[in-house]
Amino acid sequence: MSIKVIEHEFIKISKFTDIKKKVISREDAEILHNLEIEKNLSMFKWGKNKVSPQQWIGVISLKNTSLEILPKIADSCNEQELMTSLIFMINTVYGLNIKHSIKSKSSLLQNGFFELLINIFLDELNLQLNQGLHKEYKKNTSNLNCIKGFIVFNKHLHKNLFNKNKFYCKYSTLTDDYLLNQIIKTTLVHISRFNISNKTKSKVKVQLDRLENISVINDAASFIDKLSFNRNNDRFKNSIHYCELFLNNIGSSLNSGSCKINSFLIDMNKLFEQFIYKSYKKIYKHNVIYQNQNNYLLTNCSKPQIHKINLKPDIMIKKASSQVIIIDTKWKVLNKFVNSSDIYQMNGYITGISNVEDIILLFPKNVNNDKIIDDFFVKNNSSNKIKIRTINLLEVGTYKFYSDLQDIIK
Repeated sequence: MSIKVIEHEFIKISKFTDIKKKVISREDAEILHNLEIEKNLSMFKWGKNKVSPQQWIGVISLKNTSLEILPKIADSCNEQELMTSLIFMINTVYGLNIKHSIKSKSSLLQNGFFELLINIFLDELNLQLNQGLHKEYKKNTSNLNCIKGFIVFNKHLHKNLFNKNKFYCKYSTLTDDYLLNQIIKTTLVHISRFNISNKTKSKVKVQLDRLENISVINDAASFIDKLSFNRNNDRFKNSIHYCELFLNNIGSSLNSGSCKINSFLIDMNKLFEQFIYKSYKKIYKHNVIYQNQNNYLLTNCSKPQIHKINLKPDIMIKKASSQVIIIDTKWKVLNKFVNSSDIYQMNGYITGISNVEDIILLFPKNVNNDKIIDDFFVKNNSSNKIKIRTINLLEVGTYKFYSDLQDIIK
């Protein structure tokens, strides 16, 4: 059993954990505090005997329970709607080809979206491993009793000048203990450390047994870009995308006394930003640029080749007129108006980037955010508008969603 909360929802802190009342122990609260220190991030809002998660969603295995944090996608929606929208966003950002219906896995909803993702991954992996482990040729060099492959003569003469019974050879062997399988096994090992249901643990173990002879590697996420796919191993591409999702967001184990604490956390700021970018990319193709870094706010007066303060807008959309629309995504629930720092940032884009037509601050749709939808211009500059807009994330993947994205930049 785990405690499920929505972003910004307060969790009470008391002497003992009470799952039904959403209360965590002081010992578990200390774990959350240590997690913030480890990641050097402000992940929670702390109050007197209460704590509230901010922008980070996922699961944290505490000492006495697990804490599952879900995103505040809308003011009100059922868990299935929330899961469907969230997984569609993750699917889009990580390039996951999730064909499984959430309805078909509704029995897993009570265990949370992390376990739902794990089961989708396991089903996909099982499908591929049923066809057999993929093997690759591995290059080897060794001093052998017989010739295998071909002799490396400079090494052979150096090592075997007085030993006629040895041959220093370079040869290839077919092996399943290579990078692709190592990344998959490492991912499964990380997942197995979480507090997941016995049924899911059994499914993980089945796949680990299949990979019994495969090595586990350190920092597996950094090796994913080194993989190359061809017609022989392309069927594992989807499984590797899942591995990337898990490896990028599973934190290193945190020691709390004698207990190992694991976490799988996604920054909703980044997920929302990348999801909106990839959604616009689907509509406008090559006219969409992500985090362009070629613009600066300041230029040195005597040395114009020197620039300072790099401007990096989230999304730039080029129009046929050569003007650009800038979209800056904000994963925030507003109580009043947008933060003044956000407006200063937008004004910097107007000043430092050429041919800007409009700038759009884009928020997820909810009652509070909808109240501030409007158009503004900066004093003494009415040619560029700063527009505040929202988008309904419960409609992701629908025709209306993509239609609304296009309306936003009109």
